[in-house]
Amino acid sequence: MANPNKKQDLAPDKTKTPVEETPKSKGTKPSIKKVTLATVKTSDEVKELFLGNSNTQNVMNSFENYVLANSRETTKGNKRTLVSLRFELFNNIKNVIETNDYDKFKQQFDFVNAMFRVNPDEVFSHTSLIMFDYLWEFGADSKLAYQQITKVIETLANPKTRKQQIGKISVEHIFKYVSPTGVKNLTKYYDL
Repeated sequence: MANPNKKQDLAPDKTKTPVEETPKSKGTKPSIKKVTLATVKTSDEVKELFLGNSNTQNVMNSFENYVLANSRETTKGNKRTLVSLRFELFNNIKNVIETNDYDKFKQQFDFVNAMFRVNPDEVFSHTSLIMFDYLWEFGADSKLAYQQITKVIETLANPKTRKQQIGKISVEHIFKYVSPTGVKNLTKYYDL
């Protein structure tokens, strides 16, 4: 009779595919890293986080068009197309800022802010955002409004550095380009 206290070496079952199990502590579930607004690091993660949110769909489409145009070689050479897409982007951002319902504004602006935060050196850098502005054909006021609003978002996008950055910008400049509702929304969102 075999000794029940003695470990037996069993040959592996060759009919089953070996499965690698990850060790886990008793009573704990395997951790799944959840992507949140605070932890997103790429544009794709931002889009995935907001996918299916009907409140953000229009602004997501505008950002997608702008990002794609900046990444395509065919569009990069067409300066007027890029400027037109910036104007479309600006109008969508301005519409978001001037949303009457703060909760809806916050959902949409969380997306806008996150896109600027995860792409600070790329398509949402200050240099990229103002490139070819000499071709802006939509009026001097809208050009100034676009430059001021995008500069504020770019500067304040990162919540970790926001307090230090607030003193470096003049938010009063953008207030003349947005409605009182927009001023209230931005003031509350950025804690100005």
